[in-house]
Amino acid sequence: MESYHLPVCHAGTIGGLSRLEDMICPPGGAAYNYHTILKDDTLRIALAHPTRNDRLHGDERRMTILLALYPGLMITLTPGYFWYLSLHPRGPGQVHIRFGGGMSDDFADDPDAQDNFVALKTLLDDVNVEDRGCTEKVYRGLCSDMATPGHLSHLERPNYDFAQYLMAKIDAGRGEQGAA
Repeated sequence: MESYHLPVCHAGTIGGLSRLEDMICPPGGAAYNYHTILKDDTLRIALAHPTRNDRLHGDERRMTILLALYPGLMITLTPGYFWYLSLHPRGPGQVHIRFGGGMSDDFADDPDAQDNFVALKTLLDDVNVEDRGCTEKVYRGLCSDMATPGHLSHLERPNYDFAQYLMAKIDAGRGEQGAA
């Protein structure tokens, strides 16, 4: 949901391609949040197509938009590809994740289109493996008797916004119970 974890959790894939100092993280809305980050020029499939995309200019050609629609849909949009994660809780400590993605049509006629698609699928699979390992470790840490809450970084604005969404739902549920 946030890009703060990229350098550590995704050191083997996309972690070095996104500069946290370039992240723009505005306050979210009642049921969503988003932020943007600029990709470095080495991940070609994340960039606007060099010859077929004349719609995007300047930093737009390498901007990634990360959108979270509460409670469990995350979408990553780059000029070259998109992917989504759909989270479905199965109970305490369990979640089923569906994900998918696709490439921009701008890349469809490239001679290496199939190679680009394979590279994208491999990247998304690897990123999801990294995410799973990181989130499972964080979850185990949070379940520890020694865990204590701490402050969020300003780079974790999406996490704060999601927590506010959850609190509003909990408060609304308490109000409904009190009215009965």
